Amino acid sequence: MVAKKTKTTKKSSNADKMKKVFNDVKSNVKSNLKKNVKVDKETVKESTSVFMNLLKIIKLQVISGQLIEMVIGIKDILLTPAKFFSSIKEDGRYTQPVATIICFGLIAALIKIILSLGNITLLNTILTVIFTPLILFVLSFALAGMLLMFSFLSKGELSFEKSYKIVASQAFLYPIFILAFHLSFFWTMLVFVSMIADVYILLLAYISCVYGLKAKENLSQLVFGAVLILIVLFYLFTDSSTLWIGLRNPELAAQYLHSQFETLLETIKM
Repeated sequence: MVAKKTKTTKKSSNADKMKKVFNDVKSNVKSNLKKNVKVDKETVKESTSVFMNLLKIIKLQVISGQLIEMVIGIKDILLTPAKFFSSIKEDGRYTQPVATIICFGLIAALIKIILSLGNITLLNTILTVIFTPLILFVLSFALAGMLLMFSFLSKGELSFEKSYKIVASQAFLYPIFILAFHLSFFWTMLVFVSMIADVYILLLAYISCVYGLKAKENLSQLVFGAVLILIVLFYLFTDSSTLWIGLRNPELAAQYLHSQFETLLETIKM
């Protein structure tokens, strides 16, 4: 029992010595730091400002780099769509496509605001800035799903990531079509622009399905050819096309319907 007690007392004394040494070292370091290290407030301010400026420069470089990539992507889609869609790969990253959609959603919102400067309120401006990118963001998921459906029918890949990136790469068409629809000054022009827009989107969907999602070309031609015929029949022979076209330029649609109603009244009077 005595031997055990002496061992424990030795261990506790050693621990106390180590603790004391540690505390001495700690106090020495603190005192030396206080004596030798002098903090200059101006230097800290200058260093902070330099750091913040550097962050801004890096941010600007990243943003400009993304803008350059988007411009190159637009050029490739317009000139060499097959090559562009073939280059889309799966990497598990959605940041770039989402950023592209939000960016072109904001551009579309800006176009809407500029086109309605005469009769837009502050509240409408805020709502336009918020909801236009949001609508495009939600719409992108629906369009990616539709592209996957076409790929399924054409026996292509069923990769949602690829499909979503393909849709996001074409987000630049949204502000362009909004501008084109609003600049259609008479109903026949709006009908023509609307049909051209739908056919062009269908053409890009066909190319992206064949080259991006590796669908069978012959089967894709049958599927997309059938859809093209349905689009033409929809525009030429259904009343629903008036509503669809009218949604793209409500003011012009209201004028057209008003003129049609007046013509109908005159016909009844005669």
